Amino acid sequence: MARSPLIRAYWVLLPAENITNWRTARVHGDPEALVQVVLKEMTSVPTPDGFGRLDVTAYRELALVDGIYQQRVWTRSDPALVVSTTETPWTPGEWVTPTRRGTPFNFIPLTFVGPTGVTSDVQKPPLEDLAQLVLDHYLHSADLGWGLFLTALPTPWVSGAKGTGPLKIGSSIAWDLEKDGRAGMLEFTGAGLGAIAAAMAAKEKQMAVLGGRVLRDEAPDLLIADVRLGAFNGLQLIATGTARIPTIVVSGFDDAVLQADAKAFGAEYLVKPVSAAALLELIEQKLADATRRVVPS
Repeated sequence: MARSPLIRAYWVLLPAENITNWRTARVHGDPEALVQVVLKEMTSVPTPDGFGRLDVTAYRELALVDGIYQQRVWTRSDPALVVSTTETPWTPGEWVTPTRRGTPFNFIPLTFVGPTGVTSDVQKPPLEDLAQLVLDHYLHSADLGWGLFLTALPTPWVSGAKGTGPLKIGSSIAWDLEKDGRAGMLEFTGAGLGAIAAAMAAKEKQMAVLGGRVLRDEAPDLLIADVRLGAFNGLQLIATGTARIPTIVVSGFDDAVLQADAKAFGAEYLVKPVSAAALLELIEQKLADATRRVVPS
């Protein structure tokens, strides 16, 4: 790209695992400017016999050299890996200087995108705790399912059966036992499965606290929606709910059609802006009405 004026620059998304190393320093007043980045790549080289291709690892180094952005690729001295990889040294390629309209860059054109910002700091993902809870919930679910498979159904047992052949069981089958023979059904009576089920319920509550609302099974007390949400139509949201949930529809458009649509879905219609006191009063009124409908007088 740096050597051909006909090739246009483009964005490349890199997974975090491929950024193996980076270094920052103060440059042009920026205390956290990138001065070196090392990216792990896969490249294809011919096999020693010349009839195949082999994928090998290479490292692309992006660096500010005397204030100018340059890059080079590090590869094994023997790309075909004829020599042991533990003995083959890494060798750098030639420096290449990318340009923009014939002018070199004075910065490394790479931006870190983290979970909460665009800094190079290693940050804890916001969903890590929730992901761990989901994994634990899955493991408990697997343990519970396996335990139920082994213990949920009664197991027949026989002592003193005549003969050595297998015994069949069914509604039209009778067993002929010896004089002192006995038969019965074994059933699981331990508390282990109950403990697993209780642990799963506790995990679900923790996930709800951390934002895993997909597992929430109780209905909300009140639904407030905007008729024209950015990514979802408020009337569609109301339509997916239940008629037992009090609903308030808010809109910034004084449109008779929207008012009619909102009322058709059984919603109260408000025109923004609305004062906080008026909105809270309406919410309290709706909650009181819902309570009177649920609690017998």
